[in-house]
Amino acid sequence: MRKRQFAAINLMTTPVVTLSVVAVYIFNITSFYFYLTLAIFCLFQGGYGVMKRESTSSIIPIYEEVNQYEKSLMGEEWVKQKKVINYWLILFSMVLFGKSFVFYGSAALVLDVDPSIIIAIIVMIILMINIGQLFHIYYINRLIKNGKVKGFWWKQLVIASVIGLLVAFVMMFVMILYITSGI
Repeated sequence: MRKRQFAAINLMTTPVVTLSVVAVYIFNITSFYFYLTLAIFCLFQGGYGVMKRESTSSIIPIYEEVNQYEKSLMGEEWVKQKKVINYWLILFSMVLFGKSFVFYGSAALVLDVDPSIIIAIIVMIILMINIGQLFHIYYINRLIKNGKVKGFWWKQLVIASVIGLLVAFVMMFVMILYITSGI
């Protein structure tokens, strides 16, 4: 089941992320429309998740199977995890709406950078998704074996936040080096 989950994730995210970045690059989409589109997408996804409540249903059969499996193992922790994810998506959409209105009326382009950086960003996004999924599966399997499911989600949230901040700092550092090097 996990192999099919990884296949589904990669078969969906790789073309979607690649085509999205290429479309933004080719059509010279402004920052306002880029952030507005992301905000609407995140709001829809979070709102739909809140409306689903504890349902494990999904359009994609493998996700429904994984949701049922994880919910049967984690119980109430799975429900908490889904709630937190959905509310974070809604909060993130509000941040993106704010960011889009900062760029309202601006002609600033989203991707006015070298294509090699775009390729690096695509590869990094796909790697982060896969590594995050590996950690998630590892922690669930380990916790189930140890019987320590209680409090799992908050620990995972703290670890993910720290890793996310580290990756963001590394990306900023690399971009600053790239910009100042004049390559």
